[in-house]
Amino acid sequence: PILDGVAACAHIRGLAGAKYLPIIIVTAFVGRDWVDRAFAAGATDYVTKPVNWDVLRNRIQYILQAKQSEEALFEEKEKAQITLASIGDGVITTNAQGEIEYLNPVASKLTGWHIEEAKGLLLNQVFCLVDENDKQPIEFPIQLCLTGNIIKLPEHTNTVLIHRDRQHFFAIEDSAAPIKDKQGNIIGVVLVFHDVTENHKMNQQLAYQAKHDALTHLFNRHEFHLRLKTLLNQWHS
Repeated sequence: PILDGVAACAHIRGLAGAKYLPIIIVTAFVGRDWVDRAFAAGATDYVTKPVNWDVLRNRIQYILQAKQSEEALFEEKEKAQITLASIGDGVITTNAQGEIEYLNPVASKLTGWHIEEAKGLLLNQVFCLVDENDKQPIEFPIQLCLTGNIIKLPEHTNTVLIHRDRQHFFAIEDSAAPIKDKQGNIIGVVLVFHDVTENHKMNQQLAYQAKHDALTHLFNRHEFHLRLKTLLNQWHS
């Protein structure tokens, strides 16, 4: 007697834990304004009197099944989010326009961008690659991915990822692949990369040690002969 159906629906919808509760309004009112008010108040469905009980029963079954499917989908999404957050690789996803939709914590750490700041920006604004030697920018070829290609940076490259602070650099290995819907349409890109800076430094150190004398730091005999042979070949040609 205190609330009409629409007001009661709005009140229930506002209760803790009732945000996603299915609500069916059964009423004799069929006016457009009243129906619009009912759905605006949070009604899931709307049944008019006189009630066809078979229709109502089937609608309830359908709504409950849809609710179960929605909850299962939500659980799967939560599991996927937890998995992405816990792995050791950086993960970035974009939409079909190359705009960022998600970064996991590792990607945020390596790029310096938080998801709230990066969301909606183009990938190359956040995932900034430069040449390790001359620090010139290198654009990641996301457009190739958006046309259906799988992209991977070549090994032993001079390409490094630069942090947002422009002070820290990371040698990375990465790959990117298109995301497709059920119809095969490309709806985005997923980029996966991991930090191999320590391995990169170790390889550089080993390469240096293989060519230089440990005491004088000059070229060793083997490297000297190689350089000399190269110069002689250039001179003769």
